[in-house]
Amino acid sequence: MARLDRQSRDQGELIISRFPGTQHHEVLRTYLQSKYRDRPIGVVVVQGSSSLEFLMRSRAQLWPGTPVVFDSVDKATADRLNLPPDLTGTIYHPVLNAAVNWARHSRRIVDGRKLG
Repeated sequence: MARLDRQSRDQGELIISRFPGTQHHEVLRTYLQSKYRDRPIGVVVVQGSSSLEFLMRSRAQLWPGTPVVFDSVDKATADRLNLPPDLTGTIYHPVLNAAVNWARHSRRIVDGRKLG
């Protein structure tokens, strides 16, 4: 496994869902183009459905051909975006997530798929 030193990592947090407007997205896209203009990117990591949607709209301009790893993307968004093969990540099912959270506080769980 390749080891990344501090100088080769650039971590930034961009909370896309708090600013859901086209104007904000254009400003953010311009900012990212400027910030990474002369810096080669080996992989882009995004978290959440809103961030992945922004990336899919902006990828050709920002990081064409760069592999993407995503996390915490709901199934409906993943299906709608028709993800290309150079994207990989974790897709969750909201109902299943809710069941897992309830299960942590329950003594008994019934799997309804096995009934009838």
